[in-house]
Amino acid sequence: MLGALDTYRREHRTVPARVVLHKSSAFTPEEIEGFEGGAEDRLIDSLETAWITTSDRARLFRGGKLAPPLRGTMLALSDRELILYTTGSVEFYSTYPGHYVPQPIGIRPTHPVRSPPARPAPRPWR
Repeated sequence: MLGALDTYRREHRTVPARVVLHKSSAFTPEEIEGFEGGAEDRLIDSLETAWITTSDRARLFRGGKLAPPLRGTMLALSDRELILYTTGSVEFYSTYPGHYVPQPIGIRPTHPVRSPPARPAPRPWR
């Protein structure tokens, strides 16, 4: 992390205010401690870590539609358990361009700094 932050500083002549680290396995306490120490050493204001899972047990369905949720749909199951559709229906095309039922990815924030954004419900398709 220190090497990445040093490279960022050389390239941009400043440090980022916020760093988000994610990986496909859970963070160990030692990893969290090391990343927090590196962030503190380089004066980073905000550090967030998240474990990204490749599949999740929850699935969403759109009321009244025979189509998967819109791409980008996120649902907070709890403060530390989110699902996000990175594939799904595309509003512009009013359809789902895929061949298989889309599966959301799971996001497990280990040290969330802020809550997931609240977004208005998507507009209905015409």
